[in-house]
Amino acid sequence: MNVAVNSYDHALLTLLVSNQFVEIKGSVFKKFEKDSLFQITCADIVERFTLALMLIVVAFRNLIELSGSEFDFSEGFVLPKSFGWFRGNNILWTISYPVLTVMLSEMLVDWLKHAFITKFNHIRPSAYERYTDVLCRDLASGSAVGRRGARKHSYVDQSPLVARRLGFASLPLAVVAILIGSQSLNLMFAVNSDFSSLWTVPSLTHAEIMHYATWAAMGLLFWICFLVIKVILGVNLVSYASRRRAGMDAREIADVVNDFGRDPIGEGKEEQVYNKKLKSLLDNEEDDAPRTAEIGENKPGHPGKRGRVKLEDLTRYTMVKRIW
Repeated sequence: MNVAVNSYDHALLTLLVSNQFVEIKGSVFKKFEKDSLFQITCADIVERFTLALMLIVVAFRNLIELSGSEFDFSEGFVLPKSFGWFRGNNILWTISYPVLTVMLSEMLVDWLKHAFITKFNHIRPSAYERYTDVLCRDLASGSAVGRRGARKHSYVDQSPLVARRLGFASLPLAVVAILIGSQSLNLMFAVNSDFSSLWTVPSLTHAEIMHYATWAAMGLLFWICFLVIKVILGVNLVSYASRRRAGMDAREIADVVNDFGRDPIGEGKEEQVYNKKLKSLLDNEEDDAPRTAEIGENKPGHPGKRGRVKLEDLTRYTMVKRIW
């Protein structure tokens, strides 16, 4: 992403078109059920957060690089191509609109993808309310995946349970953010100093000591502000999840229309009869190989049926469909 944004050709536009085309092609006109759509939704949530973090890092690095330079579009354009899609004399706008372009394109493609999936798989929009209820139950009640019960350890942050259900790995992103942040600070201090490394201890004057002390105080204040924002967001999320618990049972009962065997949306009786006959022809047991007892399979001669995984027990990487 950093190379594409700062390239002197149309690499960013090529990257956007290729990635979004692959994402749409891999999802539309395919068979999905409610549980599979939940896993797709979890993947989209993690993808959008990761993409936003990476774009913020790229914009921050570009801001440091261009903060001490002057550029004039009237004398010729020397910045990367992605910076010149909508020209302006404001450096913040010049750096930020490639980021906004990528985020808006990602949101538009996700909207089209989910619209196609829900339309052609006859899934009602109320399913997304149930997805929100599942995440809110993890955050508010502290019930781990596969264990539903009363509130436990309410004073402990339950967001790791939500991250586990979403399949979100926070530690790698934290390491990347810390590494790039330290490099950016090193670059910021190296621009205004004679030494190349932040971790060396040169001889400093009183003015330089006050300058770096001011930056350290600003960094501490920023850290405190971010901590306060995190606490406020956590309190608001928990309160929102607690408020949604009032109607969770009613929405769970109403969501039965989205289960297997539901009445399709927009299909006539003749089409339903035809689909049932077609399914009986495709699901002929004589065409299946006999089952074996390997790796936890059913015993030979006892086909049995595998029970459906409840939505409350479903995670992003749970295998909900048998592939053998």
